[in-house]
Amino acid sequence: LRCAGAFEDALWLRIRRRNNTMLLQDIRYALRTLIKNPVFTAVVLMTLALGIGANTAIFTLVDAVLLRPLPVENPEELTDVWTTCRRGFPYCSSSYPDFLDYRERNQAFSDMAAFTGANVTLRDGDGSRRIRAMLTTGNYFSLLGVHALRGRLLAPEDNVLGNAQPVAVLSHRMWVSTYGADPNVLGQTLSLTGASYTIVGVAPKEFRGTRLGSNPDLWIPLASLSFIGTGSLGAQSRLTGRGQRWIGGIVARRHPGVTVEQARADMLGISRQLEEEFGRGGRTITTEASASMTLPAAQTGDDIVRFVSLLMVVVGAALLIACANVANLFLSRAVARRREIGLRIALGAGRSRLVHQLLIESLLLSVAGAAAGLFVANIALDLLGTYALPGFVSIASLDLQLDGRVLLFTAVVALTTGVLFGLAPALQTTNPNLTDALRVSSADAGAGSVLRTRGVLLSVQTALAVVLLIGAGLFVRSLQNGLDTDVGFQTRQLAMASLNLSQQRYTEAETEQFLASLTERARQLPGAVHVSSTVLAPLARGGFGFFINIPEYTPADGEELRIEGNWVGADYFKTMGIPVTGRVITSQDRTGSPLVAVINETMARRWWSGRDPIGSTFRQNADGSGPEVLIVGVAGDVKKGLTQDQEPFIYYPIAQNVLRAGQVTILVATDAPPTNVLPMLRRNIQEIDPSLAISELTTLENRFAQFLMPQRMGTTLLSSLGGLTVLLAIIGITGVVGYTVNQRRKEIGIRLALGAAKFHVLRVIVRGAVIPVAIGLGIGLFVAFGVTRLVANFMFDIAPTDPVTFVVVPALLAVVTVVAAYIPARRATTVNPTEALRSE
Repeated sequence: LRCAGAFEDALWLRIRRRNNTMLLQDIRYALRTLIKNPVFTAVVLMTLALGIGANTAIFTLVDAVLLRPLPVENPEELTDVWTTCRRGFPYCSSSYPDFLDYRERNQAFSDMAAFTGANVTLRDGDGSRRIRAMLTTGNYFSLLGVHALRGRLLAPEDNVLGNAQPVAVLSHRMWVSTYGADPNVLGQTLSLTGASYTIVGVAPKEFRGTRLGSNPDLWIPLASLSFIGTGSLGAQSRLTGRGQRWIGGIVARRHPGVTVEQARADMLGISRQLEEEFGRGGRTITTEASASMTLPAAQTGDDIVRFVSLLMVVVGAALLIACANVANLFLSRAVARRREIGLRIALGAGRSRLVHQLLIESLLLSVAGAAAGLFVANIALDLLGTYALPGFVSIASLDLQLDGRVLLFTAVVALTTGVLFGLAPALQTTNPNLTDALRVSSADAGAGSVLRTRGVLLSVQTALAVVLLIGAGLFVRSLQNGLDTDVGFQTRQLAMASLNLSQQRYTEAETEQFLASLTERARQLPGAVHVSSTVLAPLARGGFGFFINIPEYTPADGEELRIEGNWVGADYFKTMGIPVTGRVITSQDRTGSPLVAVINETMARRWWSGRDPIGSTFRQNADGSGPEVLIVGVAGDVKKGLTQDQEPFIYYPIAQNVLRAGQVTILVATDAPPTNVLPMLRRNIQEIDPSLAISELTTLENRFAQFLMPQRMGTTLLSSLGGLTVLLAIIGITGVVGYTVNQRRKEIGIRLALGAAKFHVLRVIVRGAVIPVAIGLGIGLFVAFGVTRLVANFMFDIAPTDPVTFVVVPALLAVVTVVAAYIPARRATTVNPTEALRSE
């Protein structure tokens, strides 16, 4: 037995050595063969680099959005908790007292933490700038199982109500960018909106919060809210009032063995208890698993999933097209090698050995293409960083990197790609008829099977090209429709600067003085036509909600008169170009004067149907207990989003509630390029208050473009890939026809010698290319009809099965096919019959 075992070991060792020797020989032979054909090698490498690079870049995005697990302990045990809105929307903010009740009364969770984001002003030696802070309860990091890179993280004793500690934990990104990764950063202080916070720790590099795109710069105790703001932002009632719903996130860790469904049932029971005790207006609780980065709630999250999935499908289709094109190139090259392969088979080479050797060539090319693809992917990631996902989630904030998971994906794609484009040509090449292969002229050897294979590949290319081009056409038309959408106000020639005055701890008088001073300075800017201010920036998400009582209107059972509104300054409607019937808000509408408002047309139609609302009044608060407000004008409807329905809206004078101007936006309508106004507007703000940080400085046109970012991204990607597929299709068609002409040269010569018309010969040759393309067109239209329904959410005023697009794209490809086939076919009609017959 020992002898047998030793013999077996020796045999396997010899086999492994022999296989290793053969592999090295095949690799050396493949390298020599590829170096001898530099043009062929370069074309294949470039094609594969583009295909694999695009897939790597988009997979990096998909991984960051959908697949990458949270860098915390046992992420599968985490659950997100939301309080529903009064209207039933499932993902809304919670109050701090509600959070405390959730944490104390539940039986499903071992711990629960609250967090919410806030933009704060950081003052340092370089001036003031806006950064993103995450306010959390003291148990936030311990619940997640996150450990400090340096120092310590927030603890429960830091978040004691009435005795919160002004301490901060830096993100790794801020530690590196602001403090140069200084190991002595612990104990240093930083000024956040005038309050001093002591740095006690640095978070690990991989931890950037639990919400997609949040990417906070630092974490501070939630109970220290009053340190960073005045007015409603810093009011202690935000921590004690049950109606103050401002906590954006609650994360909990389930007890071992507790499912999400069981946790949901437990939390719904708590919701019913709170309804009975406090009357929460029908609000309930939503719970969902949070093992990966939490997407924005509801429709926006669904749109992100659809969009990144669409991108992955698109680049996957592009890679298949690249594989088909490379396979076509391999087939063309294989024809020239049929005599060589036939000779090697005649001399005793096994087919499996030859297939193995040919596959080594294709795998070497795919690996080299993947290496070049990583370079392409890096460039693509830089370009992706300039775009945003649906819901204004900046791709740059996702910190996309080519990590181990992405490199593994690239390696799998490279190997799969090598087999895909290399196997069929290898099998086709190594199965020749030996007699035909060893002829002096072997042009006809296996011509029929090669031509059929190339026809199939051409059909596949065409089908995928149809899908990509139809998608590109839909996105182009959708983008154009979005740009042409009437949002109810002018989007051009308008500059804007957003500020947060509440974090400067301005009093009411100081806020009023600041607005007056900045408005006057802005009016003096070159090109300024109108200047105004607003609390809610144009096209901003969210809004301020009010309950009102209209004496002349009797609500239906269960109907609530909840209105969204805004506070605006004098000349707001002229600055924005919004038409108004009646009078606008003026500088006379200020503190001490009668309360007035301008309503929109939708509100007028809904509750003053058939009557003129101007001169009517309503009262604030649902029970009518609030002050009386006089309606002085009716403004045209304005869209908050391109796809949102019009809702009732109220405009109040900003001067009649100046403390609401804590977050304010200055608007400057100009007859000059608005980008020229931006640096001057920044200088004016800094001259008034050098410590004031600007939240946003941009043009309204750029802000409007953010709403169309998915359409822009889809248009750019699909148009680029669509153009590439058309180019590859042209190459494929030309190659098929050229190969056909070469294989049928003798037949063409006989036809012409017997008097056949050149037009007839031309038609026969072109038809050979048109048939596989026509098959591909049919398949592509069928697939596109089903696939394009998945992008319906990104279409503006256009159906995903738009008949114009579905007609124009196939017609365009048909014309391209005929032209691409005509050029090499035309050469067939110039064949000299005598030379064609003599060549054989």
